[in-house]
Amino acid sequence: MGQSDGSTQPPDLLIWILTGKCNLACSHCYASRFRSLRELSLAEALKVLRDAWEAGVEYVSFTGGEPLLHPPLFRLLEEAYDLGVGVSIVSNGSTISRETARRLSTLEVHVYLSVDGSRVSHEKLRGNGTWKYVAEAAAHLKDEDVSYSTITVLARETLRHLGEAVEFARRFDAEEACIIPVIPSGKASASMLPPAEEALKGILSFVEACNLAGIPAEVWCAPYMRLYVEPSKAAVYRCRTDHVADMDVEGNLLLCDVLDFRLANVRREGFAKAWETYLQHPFHQEVGKPVESEPCSSCPVRSKCMGGCYARALLVEGSLRQPDPLCPRVEAFRKGELQPTTL
Repeated sequence: MGQSDGSTQPPDLLIWILTGKCNLACSHCYASRFRSLRELSLAEALKVLRDAWEAGVEYVSFTGGEPLLHPPLFRLLEEAYDLGVGVSIVSNGSTISRETARRLSTLEVHVYLSVDGSRVSHEKLRGNGTWKYVAEAAAHLKDEDVSYSTITVLARETLRHLGEAVEFARRFDAEEACIIPVIPSGKASASMLPPAEEALKGILSFVEACNLAGIPAEVWCAPYMRLYVEPSKAAVYRCRTDHVADMDVEGNLLLCDVLDFRLANVRREGFAKAWETYLQHPFHQEVGKPVESEPCSSCPVRSKCMGGCYARALLVEGSLRQPDPLCPRVEAFRKGELQPTTL
């Protein structure tokens, strides 16, 4: 693996938005805002990948848009494989043929496959006919022994269909089933968010269905769920961390991949220097502090949640220092109904 000089701890994970281009027009897509940006050339991308490895990055997730439509993708996957960097891609599945699955298997790529509930809810968000392609993709991944997980967006459109997403994961032998509440960025709007209590019930039902099916569950971009889900039942990931870097198609390190806050540029500065610039930026330092106001200040999981998704707070409430509006504790506090919470 690459070596850092020890002065700045590198991120464990680089989430790299390779392209904003996609063959679908999903109604909840946040990445459509990257379509007009200049993509890195293959030479530039290879240099960024090597710089990240030399800085100590051990895992890269290539996303988009649809990364499989990006011509240099497999050259980057080959380079990562040769360097010993772990890799994953996030895909809508529409271009995963058996041959593509075979190549991904050879390069030990983990795939996150978007499965938004049932056929009805999936196609409502992603377009008519898209369910057929994602089912075929899952079958190819299964047959070619590709390590893969499903990822399901929690929105009003999928709320009543989360069990079908878990059943899909079970039927096609996915390694995990992941769920992420919609964030109103790009094409997505705040109207797609379910009320907090309904969202909570939806996530809990998803986790319970995973446990019954024997599939590990992961909850993304909703760290407040640490208050409601036992660690043995699901992995709940934090948002405010120095362990993940989000990079857009131009090589900008973003405060979050759903926000257009560009804090440094890897192409110009090199990865190690850009990461140091990122860590020192006032915006990063601001979101790295827990929300101090109630109901967060007295919350039992404050040290782990720290106020929840700051991107959702900014996009819905207008401030990075507001608590996550999807947290039921926040909603109850605003209604004057907050009850003492015990874990």
